[in-house]
Amino acid sequence: MKSKIALLTILVFSAFHASGINKKDPIRLLNWWEYLSQEAVEFLEKEGHHLNVTTYKSNEVAISQLITNKENIDVVIVSNQIIPSILKDKVIYTNIFDKKSINSEYHELFKPILDHCVPYLWSTTIFVLNTKQNNLHVPTNIAQLRELKKQKITIATIDDKFETLARIQAENQKNCPVNKNAYRFPACDFKHLKDISLGLLPSEFTTSIADIIKNENTAAYGWHGETGAIIDKKTVSIALPDGPPIVGFDAVCIVKNRHSGARLKQLKEFAQTLGSRKVVQFNVARTQYFSPYINDNMNLRPEISELFNNLNTRIKEQSAIMIYSPSSNLHSKINMWWKKIRYGK
Repeated sequence: MKSKIALLTILVFSAFHASGINKKDPIRLLNWWEYLSQEAVEFLEKEGHHLNVTTYKSNEVAISQLITNKENIDVVIVSNQIIPSILKDKVIYTNIFDKKSINSEYHELFKPILDHCVPYLWSTTIFVLNTKQNNLHVPTNIAQLRELKKQKITIATIDDKFETLARIQAENQKNCPVNKNAYRFPACDFKHLKDISLGLLPSEFTTSIADIIKNENTAAYGWHGETGAIIDKKTVSIALPDGPPIVGFDAVCIVKNRHSGARLKQLKEFAQTLGSRKVVQFNVARTQYFSPYINDNMNLRPEISELFNNLNTRIKEQSAIMIYSPSSNLHSKINMWWKKIRYGK
C-alpha cells in the first residue's frame, strides 16, 4: 500500500527492562517505511522481541530484498499484491498458522492468507483536497482531479502502474466489470490498453502524496493512510472515488530459512504478537490505516472513521478491487503502457 523506491535500514536497540524477560536473538524484520509505531516497538521489546528493522518503499524493493538478501530476513510485512508470488516461489512458510480458531476475527479480505501469514493492516485509495477555496470540491475521479488544475491547484497521483490501472478499471465498469464474488484485479484483459490515457503529466505522479497534500492548494489520489498527518486540518477534505473501491492489505509472514524448531517458534510468537489487537491499536493510532479485525475502528480520527464506515457499506454494495500481479503476458503489456504514461515515451 506504498510506492516510493528507496531502502533505509534502521536498527532498533534498547535495553530490556529488569522484569525477568530473557533476551532473545534479534528478529530481522523487513517492513514498509513509517509503518511501525514507536509504542509498538516498545511493547514488542517488553515482550522480549528485540528488533533489527530494515524498511522499504515499494513492492519492487521488497521483492528484490527477499530474492537477494533472504538469508538475512526473518519476518516480512508485505503487500497482498506480492504474497501469491512469494508463496509460489517458497520464499515464506506455508500452512504455518492455524486459521480455524481465528478466522472469524478478521475482515474477509484476509481469509485467503490466514494459513500462511498474520493480518497486519489494510487500506483503500481516496481523493484528497487541501484548499481554502470554498467553491471547490474534493474530486471523485481522475477527470475531476485534472480539472482542478484550472483553479491553480497542484495535483498528484499514486506512482504505481497496477494501482493506476486499477483506478482505470474502477472508472470503466462498462468495459471492465468487477466480479462481485471476488476481490480481484485485473478483471479484464485490457485489449485496448495502449489507447488509454489519464491525461496526466509525468511530473504529476508522486512517490508519496503525503509530501504534496501537506501544502495548501493541492489535490491528490492515493492510499488513505497518507492523509493521517493532515486530516485534522479544516482545509482538508477526502472522498472515496467513483465506482468500486480499491483496497489492499499487508500481512506478517515468516521468511523460509534454516531455522531451528525453537527459533521458528519464536518467530511465530513474534508474528502473532505483531498482529495482535494491542499492537494493531498502536499502529492504527500512528498511521490511520485500518485494523484487520472486524468492525474495529478504534483509534481512528473522526474523518477516517467515517471513511471506514462508508467504505464497508460500499464494499457490501459493489464489492471491491483487490490488486494482484497479473499474468506475464498482461504484465508485459502493462509495462509498455506504463512507460508511455509515466515517462512520456
